Amino acid sequence: MAVLFGATVGAAAYPGALRLNALTDSDGLRTYEYQLTAQRRLEPLRAGPPALVFAEHYEYWAQFEPGSVHQFELRRGGLGFYQLNMRPLERALREYYEQHP
Repeated sequence: MAVLFGATVGAAAYPGALRLNALTDSDGLRTYEYQLTAQRRLEPLRAGPPALVFAEHYEYWAQFEPGSVHQFELRRGGLGFYQLNMRPLERALREYYEQHP
């Protein structure tokens, strides 16, 4: 029972932590540049933000050459972790997969 309760509390706390992190962000969304590697990882061009990996969208990233630079919006809230604004990427993915079914 304790394990189930702990898992439930943990699952409920995650969205709350995301919201609290966003609410305590004093800088808002900032644009960061990332470089695509040969392994299809996106490495930040400057120190700070985390590397990004979108393994489930391999076809989309395969259209770009390794070394290409891409911009992403991230926020770093008061809880100290980065949150990626997925809306522009979701829009680009939708357009790509509509053209390449």
